[in-house]
Amino acid sequence: MKTKGSKGARLPKHAFMNKPQIQGRKADKALRELVAFGYIKKHPTGGETTYELNDRGFDVCMRLRERRKAL
Repeated sequence: MKTKGSKGARLPKHAFMNKPQIQGRKADKALRELVAFGYIKKHPTGGETTYELNDRGFDVCMRLRERRKAL
């Protein structure tokens, strides 16, 4: 996990695109949808845009993590 469990960590776009199956337009669309659904916040900075989980996104991640552990 790139954020090491931190809800306030801000990650650049390329951190989401480190897997071959989520590169290019597919990753761009996924990020736009996560922002639109209210799971992550977009932070424009001087150099590049970063993304941060908000409370709703963090809660969903924790629930998914618990489900995965139960399997």
